[in-house]
Amino acid sequence: MEAEIKEHEVEVHDKVKSWLNPEMCDLYDSYRPTYTDEAVQFVIQKMDLDSQHTPAGTSCDILELGAGSGIFTKKLLEHLPKNTRLIASDPLPTFLGRLQEKCPSVTTLQCKAEQIPLEDGSVKNIVAAQCAHWFKQPDAVNEILRVLVPNGRLILVWNEYDISCSFVPHMLAKYDKYLGSTPSKRTHKWKEAYEQTRDFTKLQYINLPGPVMKGSIQTILNYVMTASYLSALPSEKKEKVREDFASIFRGTKEHDMIIIPFNTDVFCCNKL
Repeated sequence: MEAEIKEHEVEVHDKVKSWLNPEMCDLYDSYRPTYTDEAVQFVIQKMDLDSQHTPAGTSCDILELGAGSGIFTKKLLEHLPKNTRLIASDPLPTFLGRLQEKCPSVTTLQCKAEQIPLEDGSVKNIVAAQCAHWFKQPDAVNEILRVLVPNGRLILVWNEYDISCSFVPHMLAKYDKYLGSTPSKRTHKWKEAYEQTRDFTKLQYINLPGPVMKGSIQTILNYVMTASYLSALPSEKKEKVREDFASIFRGTKEHDMIIIPFNTDVFCCNKL
């Protein structure tokens, strides 16, 4: 299938709109961490990719929601069996444009999780990396259930800071200072819709070793500023935030090369 980007307006959260700016999209794509081969292989093992068990009318093997600039998509392609039918979707055309540059063979779809323009029961597996906390609930859960085949798989993935790292709790405290009402995975509010529905099996949680980010203070600060609620700030406030976070790293023993370890959290369930 040929890749496709539909240029139309899709309503998104105000804090996400900064990523419509190509420069902010580039910053996100350049500094967000990738995913380990082990984590991606684990996710694929949790999927149903058996062609012998594909119901009639199925349009894709995997639908990726909130694919962003294709960081997870690219890793998926490195490990998926040949001829796997993958659709990568995102509400933002800037992200989809970057994804298509990286993964030109992937079919793309501009949509959000609450409005998926695919037929009922047409998707075998849905995966969402680093984004499910943005989904508006219960609309997204209902829409995911609608497009999944019976016993279809849903897999949610996040890279999360390893809090055993000495300065990570200080980073999280500063993030919380600026977070406000912005949706966040760490609040666990995203879980409620999955726990309340009777149409999914109980969420299975797996914690895996994640990537390790290494870089100068400036490199790490560039990464920090990819947080939606920070990237949405006016320029003068961004400089103050950068200095706020920089004070953490200047106090580390090896401030010339900052090392930040991550864990990868995976949540899985099946449609009943």
